Amino acid sequence: MNEPFRYGLSHGVGLLQAPQMASLGFACALSTRVGGVSIGETATMNLSFKRRDTEENVRENYRRLAAALGRPLESLCLSRQVHGVEVLEANEMDAHRSLAPGAVSREGDAWISDDPALTLIRHHADCTPVYLADPEHRAMGLIHAGWKGTVHAIASRTLSAMVRRYGSRPERMWALIGPAISACCFEIGPDVAQLLEDGFPGAGLVQRRGDSLYGDLKACNRLQLLQGGIPECQILTSSLCTSCCHDLLYSHRRERGHTGIMASIMYRL
Repeated sequence: MNEPFRYGLSHGVGLLQAPQMASLGFACALSTRVGGVSIGETATMNLSFKRRDTEENVRENYRRLAAALGRPLESLCLSRQVHGVEVLEANEMDAHRSLAPGAVSREGDAWISDDPALTLIRHHADCTPVYLADPEHRAMGLIHAGWKGTVHAIASRTLSAMVRRYGSRPERMWALIGPAISACCFEIGPDVAQLLEDGFPGAGLVQRRGDSLYGDLKACNRLQLLQGGIPECQILTSSLCTSCCHDLLYSHRRERGHTGIMASIMYRL
């Protein structure tokens, strides 16, 4: 499998970017640990105000991220992620309140938009980023898919929301599944294993190694998109595992919560 992401530095900030998606008119990126000012366990590019970091550091990291992307800081759209399945259509107010001191962002784990002025942001430190691109209608979706969102079909729900809102045709769409904790490292309990097997019988989403069970959330999200009508050849999947890539990516599981947070990023070119 060809890795769809390429790593590079922009203004000193380390970014994973997807050239094939850019050729379709959409910037799809994932921030890394590299290029920020945070110290200690969140060093250096932490993008969450909820981690053991100062507000000043996080705001400076966002300023650096925006500069690296060449996007206005005021274009960034964040929401409060709750491992749910709510799909939000981003608007100017979301951008205005996302980083404003004291402002309260909306609650939801997926964005959709066709506004070229907006930069969609989702947060990750193992959970799966899923990018949806509709070149025909110039619309996009960006998803935070943890195991709860995945088993409750957040990718399918976001795809359906784009069909309803923009008239997107799945057979004309592209999808990108980004770096996340992979089946090599995502140990799960029997309850989660049962949810994966019940949702996709016979799909091989659960692996047994010795007495341990491991889940493949990337494959689960991919199956949802296939079932939704996106052709197999138009679904790109990263092989990068957040738990394995120690020097480049944060991993909540690997560091037992004592780590920073990355951002998946999507906007129209």
